[in-house]
Amino acid sequence: MIEADVVLADGSFFTANEEAHPDLLWALRGGGGNFGVVTRFSFRLSPVSTVVAGPTLWPLDRAAEILSWYRDFIRDAPEELSGWFAFLTVPPAPPFQEHLQLQKMCGIVWCWSGDPDEAEQALGPARALGPELDGIQPMPIAALNSRSTRSIRTAISGTGGATSYPRSRTRRSRRASSTRRRCRPGSRRCTCIRSTVRRRAPAALTQRGRSATAAVLSEWTISYWETLHAYSAGGGYVNMMMEEGQDRVRAAYGSNYDRLAQVKAEYDPNNVFHVNQNIKPA
Repeated sequence: MIEADVVLADGSFFTANEEAHPDLLWALRGGGGNFGVVTRFSFRLSPVSTVVAGPTLWPLDRAAEILSWYRDFIRDAPEELSGWFAFLTVPPAPPFQEHLQLQKMCGIVWCWSGDPDEAEQALGPARALGPELDGIQPMPIAALNSRSTRSIRTAISGTGGATSYPRSRTRRSRRASSTRRRCRPGSRRCTCIRSTVRRRAPAALTQRGRSATAAVLSEWTISYWETLHAYSAGGGYVNMMMEEGQDRVRAAYGSNYDRLAQVKAEYDPNNVFHVNQNIKPA
């Protein structure tokens, strides 16, 4: 995002870009609706139409092996390649083969946005691990985005926890897979681990129940999160956070929180925009 039109709580109007109100532009890049109502975005786009993407799935008893491999592989992967690692229950519907449906598995959803002719070389190491399902194929990027959104919406409901990890240690890989195997209520839940390649300075971006069943799922999610949190960097991804308290909001933004609070004090001093992962005015 390189520019935004913003209406503030007092009705005033600003256009934020690198020349005018750059502090507000910076805060909007990850600060959510904390500062005003954005009525227009301007983005610098990348010329990507078709990607080579899709899931690879393995049996759950290979989770520690695959997660440890993923740790080493994704760290040095090309910028054009990304992958989400997940523990999941395979949905009971096509395109998943019938013998895999409702199985607890681990997997990675890949996206190669580079030259399609180079996709096989980039994704070959994952395929060499012999996944039980290999759904990687060329597709419009819009198809991948809509599929990912639909899968996440289907898999997650009610309770969430987002945490950043400095690196995927072998011990944590084993703990994650063993915990996932032991605690697995419901048939529509998943745990995702997102790869992130940091190519900008940390300061450049701001972000670092209705039934008894819901109570069981909530307890499982919290227990799972607490088990892995000991290995985390203490931060998180605000888009996947629920009502987890102000300390978690501070942790998500890390050293950028104080600067965000200063911007908040300038543009929304009365904290009118507070129904969010709230950044309080300094």
